[in-house]
Amino acid sequence: MKANKFFAVALAALTLVGFNACNKKTEGGGGDEPSAVTSITLDKESAEVEIGATLQLVATVTPAGTAVTWSSSAPDKATVSETGLVTGVAEGRAMIVAKAGDKQAACIVTVGTVEDDLAKKMQPYLEGTDYYLFAMGEKTSAKLKAEVIKKDFRFNGGYTDEGTIPDEVTSLLEIWDDSFVGGNGGGLNSFGLLDGYISLVSAQGKWGSAGYGGFRLINRSDVDLSDIQTNKDEYTLVITYKCPANNANDGVKFTLESTEGDGKVEIPVAGNTKGDWVVVERKMSALFAQGLNWEKAWTPAGKAAFYPVELFIDKVGQGLDVDAVFIYKPKAE
Repeated sequence: MKANKFFAVALAALTLVGFNACNKKTEGGGGDEPSAVTSITLDKESAEVEIGATLQLVATVTPAGTAVTWSSSAPDKATVSETGLVTGVAEGRAMIVAKAGDKQAACIVTVGTVEDDLAKKMQPYLEGTDYYLFAMGEKTSAKLKAEVIKKDFRFNGGYTDEGTIPDEVTSLLEIWDDSFVGGNGGGLNSFGLLDGYISLVSAQGKWGSAGYGGFRLINRSDVDLSDIQTNKDEYTLVITYKCPANNANDGVKFTLESTEGDGKVEIPVAGNTKGDWVVVERKMSALFAQGLNWEKAWTPAGKAAFYPVELFIDKVGQGLDVDAVFIYKPKAE
């Protein structure tokens, strides 16, 4: 049952937790309580360093003099000292995090030559037209020209009901029956950017169910996706995800819901991606041939709630990281 409890996921707001690296503290005066820190920034968001070479990162904290804690997400690739000095260890990438109080900032450090360049691999997905955005980080979507975004179904604003959605929210995922736990993932997203993405695990004792779009929350008068069905041969659905390490994830699926009736099309997620991002592409013509129906616009009178894309995890404890969900017209070859 879909409960009236909402879980806002701010994709643009980066939340970084759970690093295994040893934290080291920079000596500083003040001894401010966490609540006293208002901001922390780094002089670099991304950087490159050779194996054996060093790179100095500088953190600016308000108020000045607050103690800073440094950590590396992958000390086997790059380490960081108590003063923010990064040393390249082996080819790869590491996220260096500076934390002061309850605020934190991060820099992605590339060590040596990394052959699998996510940014170049994913660039073609940002060169199309007629984008319908359901989930995408702010830095990623900023690479799209405004005129190519036909409809942005991400939720921005300050809706409040049993919870508050902050202004920086760029995608709303409504969690049903508290069936997911988790929040925002940290690190490079599927487009090779330091941008937020959703990291969820089905709650103990429950399956995980959630819907993208939140149209019931937004109180839209109608949602018209008929152009996609009319020109179905031109449109493609793209979903980018990765499975946590050692997670088989054979009980996960996305579904697309019809604007009228109960017709749904399933897109299963199978296999262990070993922490690597996977791109799922589906021609909309094939999905409509399987029974999806967006011929008519959704209206509240015809259906109580409508979520074009839904996420289900059928096994307790299974998890999934989801970055982008969108429909677009690929660039002509």
